[in-house]
Amino acid sequence: MTFLAPLLLALLAALAVPLVLHLRRQRQVPSSFPALRYLEDTLQRTSRHLRLRNRLLLLVRLALLAVLALAAARLVLPVGGGTHPPAAVVLVVDDGIRSATVLEDRIVLDHLREKAGELLAALGPADRVWILHGTGEGQVVGPDSPAGARRALAGLEPGSAPPHLPGLLARGRAILEARSEARTHLVLASADPVAGEDGARPDAVVGRDLALPPNTGIAGVEVVRGGARDPNDELELLVSLVGDEPAGREVRFQAAPDGAGGTLDPELRVQALSNGGGRALLRLPPPGEEGWVLGHVEIEADALRADDRAPVAVEVGGQVSLRLITDPDEPSTSWLREAARVLEASGGVEDVSDAPASPGETWILNGLPGIEALEDPEALPPSTTLLLVPPGEVTSLPRLDRALAEFGAGWSIRAGDGGRPGPLLAEGGIFAPGVRDALAGSTVAGSRHLEPRAGVEGSPGQVRLRTADGRPWLVEASVGDRTLLIMGSDGVAEGSNLGRSAAGILLLDTLLEQGTGTPAPGAGIDTSVLPPPVTSPGARPEPEPPAGPGASGLLGDRRGGEVSAWLLALALVLLLLDGWLGRKTPARPDTGTDPAPPNPHPN
Repeated sequence: MTFLAPLLLALLAALAVPLVLHLRRQRQVPSSFPALRYLEDTLQRTSRHLRLRNRLLLLVRLALLAVLALAAARLVLPVGGGTHPPAAVVLVVDDGIRSATVLEDRIVLDHLREKAGELLAALGPADRVWILHGTGEGQVVGPDSPAGARRALAGLEPGSAPPHLPGLLARGRAILEARSEARTHLVLASADPVAGEDGARPDAVVGRDLALPPNTGIAGVEVVRGGARDPNDELELLVSLVGDEPAGREVRFQAAPDGAGGTLDPELRVQALSNGGGRALLRLPPPGEEGWVLGHVEIEADALRADDRAPVAVEVGGQVSLRLITDPDEPSTSWLREAARVLEASGGVEDVSDAPASPGETWILNGLPGIEALEDPEALPPSTTLLLVPPGEVTSLPRLDRALAEFGAGWSIRAGDGGRPGPLLAEGGIFAPGVRDALAGSTVAGSRHLEPRAGVEGSPGQVRLRTADGRPWLVEASVGDRTLLIMGSDGVAEGSNLGRSAAGILLLDTLLEQGTGTPAPGAGIDTSVLPPPVTSPGARPEPEPPAGPGASGLLGDRRGGEVSAWLLALALVLLLLDGWLGRKTPARPDTGTDPAPPNPHPN
């Protein structure tokens, strides 16, 4: 039994009114005259009938008020299945990399599917279900019927990075707030003991009873020396570990097998131990020739195998072919050209702006010419990397946003309030420690808002940099065979000094380099964004109570039906019965004592 409008149960307080009046009248005890006591025996029999009828009338009126209150609160009983009002349910599924953990011979995602399926089984065909899942900004499936939601749930696979659960929960709550259904439920399926503690709170959590085993994984691989410039330089790879026991772990590098196109000896193996901070430095011999250094780093496998091995693809030698499509009237044009000139002088960049376009180039799009180039994707060579710097003029943003939509980008750009200037926070493994430190020392204001675009199939991409207030500032997405990088401001907006500092050159250098520290296409999972450390070494958090009521019984009322119509019919019967009893009862209220006979001798 449940209520669709439980606040209206406060109407039950009205039951106290007739009850108090009845009790008050019982305390009014009249006295009888001695001379008339000979009539008491006759009147007692009549009085008993009157008291019984008046008490029955009181009970009818109390029942009438109670029935009306229950009808107003929309009582639902487990009867007549399928007649309940439709419900809206948003199911947020944690299908990130941790869902690939093997637990009792099955991955965690299989356990979550089973538990969420039991919850969906309590829904009826008229209910609507949304499933939110995926890494980054996530994906939305639905609205769909419970049967369709179960099919979609069965098709989920573990991702390569952790989802942003607070963002998914907030998105799910926004979906429910826009619905008109009488009942809405936000349910989280996650084995993370602290999931759902930040942001929008779920109504129920399934999967918290799953005890995840200890895990240590590879958080990222960074090139801290060599590559991209001189093939005779020694390569140094910095491997970062996270999890329960990141210190003192053996980290191994294995070169790609012969025939994979790598420049290192396929028999090469290098190993090192991680320090107290969970970092290990692997020194590789100089490649000796231009090309790609291919291989992988790995640690001893545990229950979560997906993060125990990470591919490595480092481009050695060669130059980046850079084409600048800029507007001389844009404030950011001067620093972009100056940064490109500095990088060209270092030998790592070749400016091909005046040469015919060819595949594999990197284009910097800025101002109106950049928007026009984006509007004509057929003129862009294949395998092109595009770095989009938003225009300083706000009136150009609608046209740029339409161009992004037609290009197929999963991000939308619009004017923002600028936010409070602050450092840029790196989220991807493509940034070496020196670059991250330089970015943290600069200030930038997010004068443009970057948001995932609704209605675009697939993931919008990854956030590489955020502003101090947490907004995306640099996002990376793939559109066909092209890579699209979008900046959240031009670097010279009010409150920003990125375009006037060495950090801007370092950032541009990192973005222009191809493949430094990131997996080659198709090489495997993206290890640039993996679960952050959640415990100190050797300790596991104790599961906390679910955020909200338990999932069991949350949707149990959905098998029943609302009985307000039946309650109103019962109220009509009670009202008729009240009228009939009222006519049979004298006008004088019952006092609970024998009434006194009239005085035959007044005065």
